[in-house]
Amino acid sequence: GDINDHQPMFTQDMFTANVTEGSPVGTFVLKLSATDLDGDSHSVLEFELRGTSAFSVDEEGNIVTAEAIDREDTVTHTFAANVRNPGNSKFDSAFVQITVLDLDDNAPVITLDPSSAELLEPQTLVSLSAALRLSDLDPDPSLAYAVVQVLHPAPGTLLSLVANDLISVAGNETSKVTFQGQAALADYQAVLRGVAYQDLAPEPVPVNRTVAYQVGSETPVINIELISAPGETHSNISEFVITIVNINDNPPQILLDTRNETGTE
Repeated sequence: GDINDHQPMFTQDMFTANVTEGSPVGTFVLKLSATDLDGDSHSVLEFELRGTSAFSVDEEGNIVTAEAIDREDTVTHTFAANVRNPGNSKFDSAFVQITVLDLDDNAPVITLDPSSAELLEPQTLVSLSAALRLSDLDPDPSLAYAVVQVLHPAPGTLLSLVANDLISVAGNETSKVTFQGQAALADYQAVLRGVAYQDLAPEPVPVNRTVAYQVGSETPVINIELISAPGETHSNISEFVITIVNINDNPPQILLDTRNETGTE
């Protein structure tokens, strides 16, 4: 009869595949392939993985996710796979390399620096956050839009002073300026640093103005509006406060009561 005189062999030295981060536990990734020259009675294969807890393998050689996969923790998982006949010490090994594909699961972040300024009368224009910073933990992040808006009720308008070929501007010289177009964080950072506030009133109302900033990595379906709810594709709303400082440049006035004070008899 047939004897078990051959060890099973993998069909290749390295198995490679991709998996998207955030995939549910049990997501299929790849199938290991091996052969055994012995007859059917000795060709039952048993697989095992060594050097990983993130993946598991079944009796058919199917590798699936065994835990939550996060690209920010590990980009590439490399580990060993063994194949043998059950109860036999003879085995073959191969390497497995699984690359984790990025999912846009980190919201972009706006850091306003500074986050306040004074508009000193008779000054009419003030630069906002000239050192604004944008960041995103996702690899090779980009943005699709930004919105800068004077929160109402408050007078004044916004001016976009820095142009970029990849980013279109709408609403310039109004209380709400929107930027749109897929571009790198550095491009959006440059145009947002170039936003200024303007109030041309002869006597600006001495009430603080609040300017809100928000950026997003996916273009809204309808309109570009501030989104108060947290999400993975847009930043939180960051606020910049402008203090109006009036100077005492108007002389006092004496108001005379010119009503007729003569009485009637």
